Amino acid sequence: IFNKTTAEYSILIPSAPSKLNYSTPNIFATNTAIASLVPSVDEGLGNLVYTVNPALPGGLQLNSTTGIISGTPTSIQSATVYTVSATNSYGFSSKTISIEIQGIPTALAYAGNLRLPINIVMEAVVPTVTSNPASTFSINPSLSTGMSLNTSTGVISGRPTVETTAISYTVTATNSIGAITKNFTIEVYNEDHDFDGILD
Repeated sequence: IFNKTTAEYSILIPSAPSKLNYSTPNIFATNTAIASLVPSVDEGLGNLVYTVNPALPGGLQLNSTTGIISGTPTSIQSATVYTVSATNSYGFSSKTISIEIQGIPTALAYAGNLRLPINIVMEAVVPTVTSNPASTFSINPSLSTGMSLNTSTGVISGRPTVETTAISYTVTATNSIGAITKNFTIEVYNEDHDFDGILD
C-alpha cells in the first residue's frame, strides 16, 4: 500500500490468527445471564470466523463474527471442555475452555408409592435426580424400623419390621445452590400376623 502523503509503502503479510485466548475455567448458574466471555486474539490478515465444538450448553451462543460467548444457561451440567477456533483465509487459532453450569437439583423422582411386606428384605429404591453440585438427601419423618435412607445417594433399602399404614414421606435433595423435594407414601403390610407361614 502506497501512502501518497508520506511517500511510504506498507506491506501486509498474509497470516493466520494466533494467540486466541478466553478466560477459563468458567462456572455459571442456571437461569442467570452470564458475564460475556470476550476473546483476545492476534487477528492476522482477513476477516475472522469463530466456531465452537461441541455445541455450547442450551441458552449460550457464540457470535461467529466477534467470538463473544453470551446468553443465559437453561440446564445444569458438569465441567465440559469446548474448543473455540478463529479462522481466516490463511489458517486458524484454537483455544479450549471449560464451562460448568451449576443449579439447584431438578427432576427428583422415586418409583412412586411403596407397599412393602413386613420382615422381607425390600428391593432397593433408587431415585433419579439431576444435580450440580452433587446432592445430599434427607427424609421426613424418619423411616419405619428396619429401613434406611442413604444420605449420599438417596437410596431407600432395608427390611421393614413394623407394620404401618401408608405414611407420607418427603425426601429432600439439597446442594449448595438450593433444594428440591419429592413426596410419596410407604405402607408396610402384614398378611400373616401369627407368623405361621399361612396368610391370615
